[in-house]
Amino acid sequence: MKKKSVKRGRKVVTLDSLAIMVQKGFVEARDQLEEHKVEFKQFKESTNKSLFKLHSQTAVVNQRLGNIEKVLGPWVYVIDALKVNFRDHELRIARLERNAGLKK
Repeated sequence: MKKKSVKRGRKVVTLDSLAIMVQKGFVEARDQLEEHKVEFKQFKESTNKSLFKLHSQTAVVNQRLGNIEKVLGPWVYVIDALKVNFRDHELRIARLERNAGLKK
């Protein structure tokens, strides 16, 4: 059987050599794809580790904030009561100063 060929400049390309070139291209593409799969798998694993660490650290921070809220919670009520008491004393002092003629 006669092989068909195409002249390209000085080289002659046969269907068989063209098929071999195409096959090599597919093999190279497959190899590159496998390399990328490995890289993506490593990236996924490192990302999962980082996310796990981040989640763990977030849990610790949330726990610490909860402890702070427990300690400071009662102080909010004390401070509010002291503010009311302080305002009351300010008004009384201002009235006394006015009555004593120290302030207009």
